[in-house]
Amino acid sequence: MKLTLLPRVDQRIMDAWVLPPRLLIELEQIGIADWDDDWLVLHPYVRGVLFEDAEKMLSAEERRRLLDVAVRSSLLERDPLSALRAAFLIQDLELATEVVFQNMIELLESRDTTYRVFTSLPASQLRGHPVLTIMLVLLSHMDPQTRPRAVQLLASESLFQRLQPGRGTHRERVAYQIFEVAALRLTPLATSVLPRVRRAFDELAELSDEDMEKLGRLGPALQVHLGISAFYLRNYALARQCFELAEARHTEAGRNDRVDPLALRGGLAALSGELPTARRLLDEADRATWPAGWRTSSPADFFNLGRAILALEEGDTHSADAYIRAAGPIEDVIEHWTLFAWVRSRRDQPAGEADLGLLRLKQLRKTRGPAPGTALSRSFLDAAEAELLLSTGDLDAARRVAARSAKHSDTCRVVLAWAELALGRSSSAARQAQRVVKDPLSAPRSHLEADLVLLCVASRNEFEDEVRGIAERVAERLTETELRSTLRFIAPQDQDALTAALIRAGVDRATVSLIGSEITAGDSISTRATHLTSREQTVLELLDETPALDEIADRLFVSRNTVKSQLASIYRKMGVSSRDAALTRAAVLGILD
Repeated sequence: MKLTLLPRVDQRIMDAWVLPPRLLIELEQIGIADWDDDWLVLHPYVRGVLFEDAEKMLSAEERRRLLDVAVRSSLLERDPLSALRAAFLIQDLELATEVVFQNMIELLESRDTTYRVFTSLPASQLRGHPVLTIMLVLLSHMDPQTRPRAVQLLASESLFQRLQPGRGTHRERVAYQIFEVAALRLTPLATSVLPRVRRAFDELAELSDEDMEKLGRLGPALQVHLGISAFYLRNYALARQCFELAEARHTEAGRNDRVDPLALRGGLAALSGELPTARRLLDEADRATWPAGWRTSSPADFFNLGRAILALEEGDTHSADAYIRAAGPIEDVIEHWTLFAWVRSRRDQPAGEADLGLLRLKQLRKTRGPAPGTALSRSFLDAAEAELLLSTGDLDAARRVAARSAKHSDTCRVVLAWAELALGRSSSAARQAQRVVKDPLSAPRSHLEADLVLLCVASRNEFEDEVRGIAERVAERLTETELRSTLRFIAPQDQDALTAALIRAGVDRATVSLIGSEITAGDSISTRATHLTSREQTVLELLDETPALDEIADRLFVSRNTVKSQLASIYRKMGVSSRDAALTRAAVLGILD
C-alpha cells in the first residue's frame, strides 16, 4: 500500500518507511515491481489497482506523514519534481517552499513539467507563499502565451506582501523582493526599479551565513538576477559586481554553476567593449565544465553574444553567425532577444545584408509584439535598425530611429551622432558625441565611437589642436579596448585625415590600415555599380523596360517582395533612391545596353 503513494522509491525511502527487505525481494520475484537503476518501480497496472485500496487503508494523516518522510529523506535531494508533486499532493506549502528554495534552478530547467505541477493547484492557494508565487511567475514568463498571467500573479502577490509584510521568513521575503524587481524590469514600471535593485542587493549581502547556506544554489542565482536587472537598467558597475559575487559563491561551494555568472561577466565585457577582459573570461568559461544542458539553453546566451561580438571585431562574420544561431531563433530567445538582434545587425552590415537585416528586424518586432520593459532593452532594437538604415544610405530614417532612444542609450546616441555627421550636420554630430563622452555611464565602446565622431568633425573643420587631442584619446582607447570594427566603416571623406591623425598619435599602422576597409570597395558609385549581382543586373535591365514590379516578378518567377528587396539593394549600391535616378546613373556609367 505504501509503495502506491509514489511512482518510484529508493533505498532511503524504503528505510524511512521501514519496509522489510524480504518483501521487496518477493515483489520483484513475482514481477510486481522492478528496479530502474537504484529506484524500485511498482508495475503501473498493479499500482493503479491498489491505489484506491491504499487510500482506504492508510489514513490521510498517515499518507501525509509518509510523503513528508519520503520528501525529506530522499526526493528533496534526488528528485525535486517528485518532491514538489508530493508536497502539493498533501498541500504542505511550507514543504513545497523548501523544495523550491533548494532546487529552483533544477525546477526551472524542467520548465514545462514544473509548470504543469504548479498548475495542479489554484494560484490563489499560493498567495502568502512568496517563493512559490515567484516560481510560478518565472515559469509563466518563459512562455509568451502565459506572460500576461505572470504580471497578474506578481501584482497580486505584491499587494498581499504589502498588506502582510511579516508573512514568511526574512530569507523568503528577500528572495521575493529580488524576483519582484527582476520581473518589474519587464513591465512599464521598469524605470522606477533601479533603487529597489540596489536595496535588494544590500539586503542579500546582509543575510547571515546560515541563510545563505540554506539558499544553496539559489543564493548566487539571486545575485545573477539582480545583475541582469542592473544591466538592463544601465548600471553596468552594479551588474558586474553582482556577477562577480555570484561566481565567487559558486566557486567557493565547488559548483559547476559558476559558469553562468562567468559567462555573464564575459558577455558584459564584450558588449561594453572591453575585449581583453571578454576574451579572458569567455575562454575560461569555454574551458569550464558546464552543467548538463546549459550549453544549449539560456545560461549560454551571454557566452554566445560575447563570442559573436569578438568574432565581428576580428572580421569573421561566419563565426559570428554561428554563435548567434547557437542561441536558437532570436524570436524564441526568452529575455535577451533585443541584444541578439543588435549583434546580428552588426553582423549583417559587413556581410552586405543590411536590407535583409531590416526585413528581419521588422518581422521580429511583429513576432515579439509589444516592446520589452526597460528603455535600454528597447534601445537595442532601435540601434540595430538605425545602424542598418545608415549603412543603406537612408540617413534621415536612421537619424529619426536613433533619436527615438538616444536619451536612454549611449549606443543609440552614438548612431545618432554618425547620422548627423553623414547628413553634414557637424555641429549637431559633435553635440551628440560630447554627451556620450561626458556620460559616466557610457560604455568604453560608446566612448571610443563618440571620440571617432569628434575626430571626424574636428578634421573636417581643420581644428588642429582638437584633432591632436582627440586623436591621442582615441589612440588610448584603441589600446585599452582593442576595438577595431568601427574603424572599418569610416566614410571615404574622413579616411585620409583620420589615418594621418592616428599615425601621429602613435597608433600602429596595422590598426590604421583598417580605416574604411569595409567600404573601400564601395566609396565610389561606379565601383559599387560594377558589383551588382547577375540577378540585380537583370532586374535593372527589366526596370528599364517596365516600371511595373508585378510584371518584373512574373518574368523572373519570383514574388513582388523579392523584386522590391533586390531593387533596394540596387539603389543602395548606386547611391540613389528612385527608378529614374537609377536608370540615369546606369546610363552614365555604361552598365545598360
